[in-house]
Amino acid sequence: MSYSSSHNTVKLPKIEYYENISLNKNCPINSEIVLVGGCFDLLHYGHIEFLRKAKKHGKYLIVALEPDETIIKYKKRQPIHNQLQRQKF
Repeated sequence: MSYSSSHNTVKLPKIEYYENISLNKNCPINSEIVLVGGCFDLLHYGHIEFLRKAKKHGKYLIVALEPDETIIKYKKRQPIHNQLQRQKF
């Protein structure tokens, strides 16, 4: 596993088996897949640039959204857009 502290990215070792992840059928199992996560509430230019840079690290990009409960717990406020709205962005 390699880690880049300047971009807070982690490159995971090759995963032989994917469970409960629905991938595009055109995505071979040995493709380089990048996984990033965040709240992405009030999507802005910084988010877009983060996602663009993350995509450069692999062929496929998976974005994991933090659930509303996590935003409430750590940011001490309701999200501006709920999880269903954020996943449509």
